[in-house]
Formats: sequence, C-alpha cells, structure tokens
Amino acid sequence: GGPPWPFAMQRACAARSTADLAKDYESDLQELIAENRRLSVKAQCLERDNRALQDKIEEATEEKDFDTSTRASCRSERRDTVKSLDPRSIDVAEFFESREDTLKSEIDSERHRTWELEEELLDARRNGATLTDQVSCLVGECQDQQSVCEARDVEVECLQRRIGELMHAVQLQRVA
Repeated sequence: GGPPWPFAMQRACAARSTADLAKDYESDLQELIAENRRLSVKAQCLERDNRALQDKIEEATEEKDFDTSTRASCRSERRDTVKSLDPRSIDVAEFFESREDTLKSEIDSERHRTWELEEELLDARRNGATLTDQVSCLVGECQDQQSVCEARDVEVECLQRRIGELMHAVQLQRVA
C-alpha cells in the first residue's frame, strides 16, 4: 500500500468528506421537502375534487326532489284541464286514451331520468370513495416524507456538530 498519509492530509480529507456529506444531506433534505410540498399540493387537489363530487351528489339529489315536486304540480294542472273541458264537445273516451298515453310516456321519461340520476349518483359515490382512498394514501405518504425529513434534520445537525468539532480540533492543532 505505500506510505501512510501525513496526519494533516488525513484531516483535510476527513473535513472535505464531512463537508461533502453535509452538502449531500442538505441536497437530499431539499429534495424531500420539495417532494413533500408536491404531495401536499396533490392531496389538496384530490380533496378539492372530492368536494366537487360531493357537491354534484347533492345537486343530483336535489334535482330528484325537484322532479318529484314538478310531477305533483303537473298532475294538478292535468286535473284542472280535465275539469275545464266540456265533455259534450269532445269524445271523452278519446280524450282519456290520449291523456293515458301521454301520462305513460311521461312516466317512462321520469323513470329513465331517475335511472340516469341514480347512475350518476353511483358514479359520483364511487369517484368520491376512490378520491378518499387516494387522499388517505397521500396523507400517509406526506407523513412518511415528514418523518424522513425530520430524521434528515437530525442527521444534518449531527454532521454540523461533527464539522464544528473537527474545525475546532484543526484550529487547536494550528495554534499548537
């Protein structure tokens, strides 16, 4: 292997290594902080999407309630129309057959609309559950990243103390 390094050279390499390690740790810490921020932003976006889906679910529920009240008012209007007609001027059987067909068509339309709203509601609930799962995962990742950042902070502090000790030792040797 060759002659041993002089003591001053060994210390200079150790100080440089420690400085390099401190720089590496600082760089890693900055990357972890950036990743933590990115994950936090993603979690906020997912929470916003989840709220939007919840709002959409509420709107769909309100629309269904509105459709029910609209049907009730339509029935009332139909009764008024039937009362206002003079049965002598039209064929009552034809009128009621026509009204029955119209009402059946309206019922079919309402059933179809109800089915569509129920499907939208199911999709919104599925999306909400998926987003909730994603948010939970991201929160876990953020907590993990925070733990890693805290551990890195402790390591950086230890390295800084060690650098201070080594610099102090170097100064003492220069004085002596």
